[in-house]
Amino acid sequence: MIKPMVVLGVMVFLVMAFGVFEVESRVQSMRNELASLNKQIKNDKEAIHVLKAEWTYLNKPDRLKEMSQRYLDLDMVTIEQVKDVKSAPLRGVMVSSLD
Repeated sequence: MIKPMVVLGVMVFLVMAFGVFEVESRVQSMRNELASLNKQIKNDKEAIHVLKAEWTYLNKPDRLKEMSQRYLDLDMVTIEQVKDVKSAPLRGVMVSSLD
């Protein structure tokens, strides 16, 4: 007849084997998720790099000046258009146009 301790030992071994298998499965799942996240981070960093390069190109002063001259039909600011800050009306003060 099989001794009760042997049966108990086999059952404990089977439970532990199942536990190890379950933990290994979870670890593998987490590794796959980590690899996926790392790949996504790498792709996002590359996209950010490209966007920064495009932003730098689009904001070059020479390019902006040429585009504004081509499309905006603006004139240079003359000295008569520049005013002192003190001559600006105060906020909240109504200026009558009849004065």
